[in-house]
Amino acid sequence: LKVETVTITDHYRPEFMPTFEEVTLKVVYEQDSRRMLGAQVISKVDMTQSINTLSVCIQNRMTSDQLAVLDFFFQPHYNKPWNFLNAAGLQPVPAIETNTPVQS
Repeated sequence: LKVETVTITDHYRPEFMPTFEEVTLKVVYEQDSRRMLGAQVISKVDMTQSINTLSVCIQNRMTSDQLAVLDFFFQPHYNKPWNFLNAAGLQPVPAIETNTPVQS
């Protein structure tokens, strides 16, 4: 089984909030299918909800592509439009070729 990992560090809330502790997330996924196999989260704040979300993703054999587009609650005054879980899911997704000529 060929695996790869993604590790990201971000703030769990927007930086304009009174507290916005860092969270570091590591996701292990299968190289070919990008199916998630494991995850670790560390922070000074309680990240139980996030690791539980990842546990459900792993149990349901989800891919990093699916994690990248999961819909999370967003309220502009309290969190970010893109959750750090989405950011971790985006990392292994290959870049889209954008220099393809446009047909008229």
